[in-house]
Amino acid sequence: MHDKQFLLEQEYCIYLQDRICTKLIEAKEYELYCYFICSVYSHLRQREMLSLKWNQIDFKNKIIKNVKFLKEKDNKDVFLNDITIKALKEWQSIQNQTKDNKIFPDTSCSGFLNANKIRELTGIINLSGHMFRQMGLYLDNRLWEG
Repeated sequence: MHDKQFLLEQEYCIYLQDRICTKLIEAKEYELYCYFICSVYSHLRQREMLSLKWNQIDFKNKIIKNVKFLKEKDNKDVFLNDITIKALKEWQSIQNQTKDNKIFPDTSCSGFLNANKIRELTGIINLSGHMFRQMGLYLDNRLWEG
């Protein structure tokens, strides 16, 4: 059983995620929405996110294949939930794909700029890319519980 502090933090993360997603969709910021969802649920760092290519996504098996992690020697696969798969499919259907096949092209965003823009759109002042990863840990725990 979780302690009270954990449950409060989990509820706050649920609130933040809902607020952020609503604001990004209202603003028609579909790339930022996809970036946010992917970073929350994949737990990838900002630079790892920006290096992702469409040919790494296995939609059928819900996997990002062969991810190059910044702090590890070996590349690994990352499993995705249905929320992330849906966001990626929606973004792929509207994105003007670049020649290098990147999901989040360097020309349109960088991790730090994404966090800043999300902060601006939502009015939540303490957001950072690292916080997205932490938020995902709480939200993943909710998915496993029920």
